[in-house]
Amino acid sequence: MKIQSACLLSIIATGLAQAAQFKFQSSFDPPDVLIGIRQAGGASQIVADLGPVTRFTGAAAGSSFLVTELPAKELLKVFPVLDGVGVTIFAAVAVSGGAPGGLPLSTLWVTNPRTDLGTQSTTYVRKAKTVQAITAGRIATIGDNAAASSGNLPDGPDNDGNLVVLPTDDPNQYSAIMGEQGNFGVSFTGEPELIIPADFQTSGAPVRTDFYQLAPLTSPPPKDKTGIYLGYFELSPDGTLRFQAPGGAPPPAPAPSIIGVQRDGSVSTVTFTTVAGSYRYSLLRAPNSNPAAPLAQWTTQGQSVPGTGSPVSLTDTTDSQAAFYRVSVTP
Repeated sequence: MKIQSACLLSIIATGLAQAAQFKFQSSFDPPDVLIGIRQAGGASQIVADLGPVTRFTGAAAGSSFLVTELPAKELLKVFPVLDGVGVTIFAAVAVSGGAPGGLPLSTLWVTNPRTDLGTQSTTYVRKAKTVQAITAGRIATIGDNAAASSGNLPDGPDNDGNLVVLPTDDPNQYSAIMGEQGNFGVSFTGEPELIIPADFQTSGAPVRTDFYQLAPLTSPPPKDKTGIYLGYFELSPDGTLRFQAPGGAPPPAPAPSIIGVQRDGSVSTVTFTTVAGSYRYSLLRAPNSNPAAPLAQWTTQGQSVPGTGSPVSLTDTTDSQAAFYRVSVTP
């Protein structure tokens, strides 16, 4: 019986050691990037650790990658409808000596949402260390609180070490520190929280939020007080999150395939494949039903539409019973 008890205790101890507690620590060097997600009136909130900030500050020019620490299926499980969901991505040096490249205490990394998909947001202005220190401390508290609550939750998709789902009645919930205005309890002079538009799910168009590095001002302050632009995060309606570094050529769009053309009276409906993201698709018709004509002579029919990841249809009205079509795609 004593031997059996000892084995049982050993198994329990091993199980405890393997618990998937949220990994964030405010003393990490370099600091980790966090994403906070919430919805007005929602039952739960998400805090996820996206890895060290060097993953984004050191991204190659023009590179793009999927942020797998925020699983799309988990995001859509917690928020079945993403319309109106608030998203903020952030990091901070909250402990002296914890920044890559010797950046000082109270360095911040914070998102600024775009109002237009293709236009970069206004770059944040850096503030004094005493001002940014308040925001840095609150960012660290968000991560530390999530880690504390994670230790009391069962392992699983809602608590896997990189991501933790917190009930809104949890004393360590994300909104308690972020505040109603989404600016870290009014400590940050900006609006870092992206509120996803009401037609997000139906439009098929992604949203983007820019990522900035804000080292605190030195004394005397420099003439240029603007932050450093690091790239943008893109969230698609299918729940996938990507990071795009600036510079370099835009990633090529996968070529669409026409999968059907239906004629009804004078209206031709062309259905084709798309991918989700920033890509837009246009329907082109050959001049005089001549598919060998140069592409510059093909005419665009109607307006361009965003990709959804599913087949999309565009229509053309022509009196000709014979027509040739192609679909163009742009980043």
